[in-house]
Amino acid sequence: MNDLSRKLAQLLLLGDTMNSYKLVEDLLFEGFTTLNIYENVIRDAMYYIGYLWEIDEISVADEHLATGTADYVLTKLQFRLEQEKQQSERKKLAIVFCVEGEEHFLGAKMAASLFLKNMVGMFGI
Repeated sequence: MNDLSRKLAQLLLLGDTMNSYKLVEDLLFEGFTTLNIYENVIRDAMYYIGYLWEIDEISVADEHLATGTADYVLTKLQFRLEQEKQQSERKKLAIVFCVEGEEHFLGAKMAASLFLKNMVGMFGI
């Protein structure tokens, strides 16, 4: 786990939507790719949070707050992609979903965002 993931995990556990998104947005401006952010920052932060829950360092409520905050960050990034998509003339379709009853949806959300990103070429991988 890297320092960025640990920092994001701390922000997510605090429910700090503003600074969580700012950290991710700053990485985009520094040239990090969307895929790199998803795989090496957000995913690793969520794995770390899961580990903290597993060893009973945080509660289920803490994990849910962190997941909700991560969901907000992903939604805000998705909104950026959708704005860019509206300017694009390409028409492509991908359906990404989880099976019924699956509550671990952040990976699917990141995959869907990458599909959208590749349709509009916004962040580059």
